[in-house]
Amino acid sequence: MPRAKGKTDQVMRLQEDLDCITGALVGWEIAERILRLRIEQARQRTGLDELLSPALTELDEMSKRVRAAKMQVSHTLTRLTE
Repeated sequence: MPRAKGKTDQVMRLQEDLDCITGALVGWEIAERILRLRIEQARQRTGLDELLSPALTELDEMSKRVRAAKMQVSHTLTRLTE
């Protein structure tokens, strides 16, 4: 991520914090893919579709919120580096 030019130390620390948040959100996205695969496998192997389908729906909702948070952080980082 480019550094904010001519910005104060406080702004630079904020940018570093936002970079860390982005990293955590990317970590969630990776974990979500693995979790989704495991739930799908369990659903297929056990026939527990009634139990596991709602879990996938909830996972979809959480993923949407994570994507929205990631977009907001990205927008904020862009504003900091302008």
